[in-house]
Amino acid sequence: MKFALSDDERIVLAAELPLAGLDRDALGRAVARLVAVCDLLAGPSARWLAGPAGGRPVTSPGAAPHHPVVDRYAADVAELVESPGGS
Repeated sequence: MKFALSDDERIVLAAELPLAGLDRDALGRAVARLVAVCDLLAGPSARWLAGPAGGRPVTSPGAAPHHPVVDRYAADVAELVESPGGS
């Protein structure tokens, strides 16, 4: 996974997967990892977009929503997802 800037200066999060060995589970793990990283960044990003003076209101997602793909590959993205007990 990597962050980059697009030609029009948008921030992009991408996963590069080798064609050799690419299957449903490799793609599922990559998608789960992307979703987990986005969940981790959603709250801080909302505060950053609001700016130091509060700026325009930005809805913060609060608790991360339930994502079946993250649940399916939970063992592969365990370092990125918070356990249900909050620890």
